[in-house]
Amino acid sequence: MAKINQGILGGFSGKVGGVVGSSWKGIAVMKAKPLSVANPRTAGQVINRSKFSGVSQLGSQLLGSIVKPFWDKNAQQQSGFNVFVATNKNNYNDDGTPILGSIILSTGNIGVQGVAGYTYLAGDEFVRMDWDQEDLPNNALETDLVYGVVLDASNKVLGVFSDGVKSRGSDVVDVVISRPLIAGEKIGAYLFFKRIDGSAQSASSKIELTIA
Repeated sequence: MAKINQGILGGFSGKVGGVVGSSWKGIAVMKAKPLSVANPRTAGQVINRSKFSGVSQLGSQLLGSIVKPFWDKNAQQQSGFNVFVATNKNNYNDDGTPILGSIILSTGNIGVQGVAGYTYLAGDEFVRMDWDQEDLPNNALETDLVYGVVLDASNKVLGVFSDGVKSRGSDVVDVVISRPLIAGEKIGAYLFFKRIDGSAQSASSKIELTIA
């Protein structure tokens, strides 16, 4: 049985024939019930599901450290997680693995320096990323907080740096990783910045690196 919440012109909850009424984020919505339940597996649908699964897994790994702090603020009538997924779905290969040099971990309008180089020695528990500090980019401040992420080719987040203390002026950041890296292995390195008061953020610089 359906229930009308605000008179005949209001939203409703429940089911009327083939229509289901509900509320999403305070908005009254109606959805048509599917005529039948199926699990189509055309080539295009399989690829789409693989990409969606891959980016959703990445978003889940970064949910508390990156997705909510950097994506929730500017999301309109949807979660930051959903915006993150929509932004990055096409940055995945057909098999659901990431295109390491394309993943976007932040968007914004303050300047970002790219990863100028990295240091990793066999047995190290961290990847050190550095950036060019000679000229600050547009709107950048030396006090901007630095964030770093290392991702492997299998879609596993190996490390996140987000201590809320280290600043852009430090020139380097050490991202602690969860396992040793192997010579010849490809990783994605991502660097981005946020105002110390949280009022603005940069886009993420991104680079695919091959471990020497």
